[in-house]
Amino acid sequence: STQIQLLLNGSVVEIKTFPSLALSNLQSTTLSFNSLNFSASTSQQVAFQIIQTNGTTDGKSSNNNASVQVTIPAKVSLPILESFNTVPSGWQIMNPDSDVTWANVVAPDVSTSNRAMSMNFNSYQNEGALDWLITPSFSLSIALNAQLKFDVAYAQYPGETADNLKVYALPGCSTDLSQGILLYDKSGTALATAPSTSNNFVPSSDAQWRKSEVIALNGLPTSTTWQLAFVAKNGYGNNLYVDNAIISDGSINDIALSSIVSPSLVHCQSNPVIQFNAKNFSTTAITSFQVQRTLNNGTMVSQSFSNISLAVGEERTFSLNAVTLSKGINQLTITIVNPNGFSDSAPANNTITFNSYVDQSADRAPLRMTFDNPLEIPWLLATPYNAQPWAPTSTNKNQSVTYKAFTNATLGQESWLTSPVLDLSHYASQSLVFDVSYAQNIPANDRLRILASDDCGLTYPTVLLDKAGSEFSVATSTIAWTPSSNNDWKREYVSLNTLAGKTGIRLAFVVTNQHGNNIYLDNLEIFAGEDSQPPVTSLPYQLYYSSRVSQSDLALTFNLPKRTDVRLQIFSIMGQIVADNLLTETLNQTYYFDLSGQSVGLYMFRLQIDDQVTTTKVYIRH
Repeated sequence: STQIQLLLNGSVVEIKTFPSLALSNLQSTTLSFNSLNFSASTSQQVAFQIIQTNGTTDGKSSNNNASVQVTIPAKVSLPILESFNTVPSGWQIMNPDSDVTWANVVAPDVSTSNRAMSMNFNSYQNEGALDWLITPSFSLSIALNAQLKFDVAYAQYPGETADNLKVYALPGCSTDLSQGILLYDKSGTALATAPSTSNNFVPSSDAQWRKSEVIALNGLPTSTTWQLAFVAKNGYGNNLYVDNAIISDGSINDIALSSIVSPSLVHCQSNPVIQFNAKNFSTTAITSFQVQRTLNNGTMVSQSFSNISLAVGEERTFSLNAVTLSKGINQLTITIVNPNGFSDSAPANNTITFNSYVDQSADRAPLRMTFDNPLEIPWLLATPYNAQPWAPTSTNKNQSVTYKAFTNATLGQESWLTSPVLDLSHYASQSLVFDVSYAQNIPANDRLRILASDDCGLTYPTVLLDKAGSEFSVATSTIAWTPSSNNDWKREYVSLNTLAGKTGIRLAFVVTNQHGNNIYLDNLEIFAGEDSQPPVTSLPYQLYYSSRVSQSDLALTFNLPKRTDVRLQIFSIMGQIVADNLLTETLNQTYYFDLSGQSVGLYMFRLQIDDQVTTTKVYIRH
């Protein structure tokens, strides 16, 4: 005989005696207790403890306890239409090794701001680990028409074939794959949608996605409830993305407002045309719809679209009439309604509220932003709707800007630090250098991107830099990070050659929050020329030998508080003028002078900066 107690979340709910087991040594049996009723969308701990064996204290207490954490899925009605703009409510993420797992990230397709669920296999060293993304529980009413659709993006790491995505149908509340039905199984080249790369794969456009993978669910009985599990197996290869999941068993009339194409967060247009992406999640083509627009909580304006043919699963860009925006921040709400003249089956994906800043400040290269100098033209700290901003802060570099991801639990939020409209037309080659300070709070991996616009900020199609926090961190820390010395900073370089020679340029430092640690930026500089380690000096200017071309090569590096025209004259010891140059708009440039063709001897370098004149002797000896 035995006596066993049943506990729920640490509290005893039943004690039961089993008087006649008749179990021989090493035999086992199954014992039953009264049913427990759990609410959907909850997690409960169920535990058992042996109290007595054969009417007395059990002879080995170390094996008398067992427990299980039971998750009760949400129960929803079909269709399930999930665009993964955030981690969806009611879905479960199972992360058995408490390491890298499914995360909601920016994953461009038609829109550069599109979001999806991702597995970062590129940084996931626990090979063979499984991570689960599980739908709410549902029942099929008509199995004959039932299907799953989703989009996938993946690039192999060269030579790695073990990354794998499977989709299982799981009956009831089971997470036992042996009880499930395998619906989808792809890895390696079969899973890939883009060329293999040794870089951290992020889809760059719609072309790097495979749209609408379709899986029939007509083999699933209607007599039970089901969950679908996207099970990712880590092969330490490259990143996997899943988006736009649809589970349906009947006709659907649903159009989604998937993203705003333009205007972007920061631009200089007072009367921009609003462009948006609409996607057809219906089971038939959409021929008409309406859009409702409000500006700064004002009067709603409607616009109709007809005589279109948006195919099932198709996403397309549409344009609204121009809207007049005020300088500074504007708030717009766009709602798409009445597909084909009927009510929408899933109105939750019909509305986007977004901020749009009109900023017409201008600057030009070369430039410097130290966040300390009042002569510098400010960069804009811009926040998407309901997001946390970059903020000025004091560091060991005086004033810097920081994004406090350590205290921000809202995953996937973005914040922008945006330049004025830049004129980069005066130099054929240019580069951006900046200081960054970050300590990774493992396993969270915040993300930093630099986006570029050549249309004054209406769109930002160019990605100049895209790095996970682990790629630019200077340390690891489980407490809030604050830099305290120069060793806590890292210098980053970005080539701007693709933008050189152009006007109407904007740059945006975009952080994506993963609730990791604080990021700091400082000393943003655009230099003329392409040099990953441009010369710098703490003095207003410094003249020195460089051996850049020959032993007689001299360099003159400037560090002026503002752009200034500088006159440079070089005289021989006999008073002859060797050079007379006007160095226009000098700020942080380095100029090189090849004197290999001059005679050995002393030369005078005469500099005039505003009304100050200095002269320096230089000996040339080849």
